[in-house]
Amino acid sequence: GDNFLTCPLGILFTLGILLGSGGAQGKTGYQIGKTMRLKSTSSSWNSSEAQQEMKSLYQELNNSLTSEKTFLNEKEENVVRISTGIFVQNTYEVERRFNESIANDFEGELKQVDFSNRTSATVDINDWVDQQSNGLLEKFFTDDIPDDTAMILVNVFYFRGR
Repeated sequence: GDNFLTCPLGILFTLGILLGSGGAQGKTGYQIGKTMRLKSTSSSWNSSEAQQEMKSLYQELNNSLTSEKTFLNEKEENVVRISTGIFVQNTYEVERRFNESIANDFEGELKQVDFSNRTSATVDINDWVDQQSNGLLEKFFTDDIPDDTAMILVNVFYFRGR
């Protein structure tokens, strides 16, 4: 069969981005924060404190994981590269500050796609994953994505090692 790998850090990063960017608020934000054992959820819930705590945690983890460099063809490259893509149905309005937080605070990409055109949406996401993985994951989705999809979150951890 096919090889499949799930990465707990990918789940942590994805949930962290949703909380830290303000995309997950209220009860959902609280549940994510509690699951991640954030200090800001230990007493009373404050979503802005949780967002700041999550941004700091994300940046600390990301910097720690991506700080090591190597040389390839006399060019310096990261040993580990982490990419996050958020693909949202193009009929949904995305708040500007959410989009800006994804890009600026989490170095992620938010793209609006037409999930009602299943083949096109599948190709768009697979092309993004292929690019982020330096061609190692050509077909992330092997079947068309369901046309009633509202959002897909993708993390790609690229490791340049021997």
